Amino acid sequence: GGGFGPNGMPTGPGRSPASAPYPDRPDVIPKGARVRLRNLTAAAHQNGKDGTIQNYDASRARYQVAINGDGETLSIKGANLLQLVGVTIRGVSSSPEYNNTKGSVVGFDGDGVQGRYHITTTTGKAVALKPANVIIEDGCRIWVGGLSKQELNGKQGKIVNFDQSTGRYTVQLANTQNQLVKLKPENVVL
Repeated sequence: GGGFGPNGMPTGPGRSPASAPYPDRPDVIPKGARVRLRNLTAAAHQNGKDGTIQNYDASRARYQVAINGDGETLSIKGANLLQLVGVTIRGVSSSPEYNNTKGSVVGFDGDGVQGRYHITTTTGKAVALKPANVIIEDGCRIWVGGLSKQELNGKQGKIVNFDQSTGRYTVQLANTQNQLVKLKPENVVL
């Protein structure tokens, strides 16, 4: 049962988790972010649905996602969410007309940094591109992969910015030091 804590605040089941402040961490997708459900096995029928991040339950490492259009809120792990964010296309030698074009991520196929983003450009064209050909907007939460420095692979972080002159992101890692690292686009994935 619930009760009252030392500060006179309700404890236990009576206390809403929504009252906790939303965490500002490099590994937590921001509140209000648009996402698409993916790779769900127990609730595979939910894959492909879009929603908005409402809350984050740190104790369970799950997001509360309000599903667009049906009023349902689901509790989903971060690995099962694709952030639907803006990107800039770069370095496509086979179709240079796409370079420097803006677009939005609408899907992702494959495994980690070996996969491909599905992007709808601002002109309505649909393209599938490797992470190396996509610059993700600042503030997005990402996974690191494909590095020879194995200790960073699988880590989560937040894109601080992309430096056009070096062709690298500055990423704030979600570790005890919130370390900043420089990473190529091919080593970063949503």
